[in-house]
Amino acid sequence: MILVPLAGSSAGAGSGEFHVYRHLRRREYQRQDFMDAMAEKQKLDEEYQKKLEKNKMIAEEQTAKRRRKRQKLKEKKMLAKKSKLEQKKQQEGQRNKIFPFFRAQFCSLSSSSLSPLLSLHFVPV
Repeated sequence: MILVPLAGSSAGAGSGEFHVYRHLRRREYQRQDFMDAMAEKQKLDEEYQKKLEKNKMIAEEQTAKRRRKRQKLKEKKMLAKKSKLEQKKQQEGQRNKIFPFFRAQFCSLSSSSLSPLLSLHFVPV
């Protein structure tokens, strides 16, 4: 806004011009206060956005850390399970060395009311 001087600095300026000057001065002060408030609000908004970004990065780092921990535990469980299966296979292999003449097989008897133990028979190898 451009301030247009309504009254000059000559001695002929009347007392009525003071009210016009006061009104213009008040409006200019309001404009400056508004601009200052807007600048302050913009500064606070920028700080808030930076804080949000920082918190988001911290949360992502924590999530990634926990994800790595979960993955590590999962791999550990899988390795334990795998080693357990290998041990079981080795034990079965040792058992087959002891009893090489027979192996268990299940009969495919359909619609039979026999117990599962009766359907198990041993076949020579």
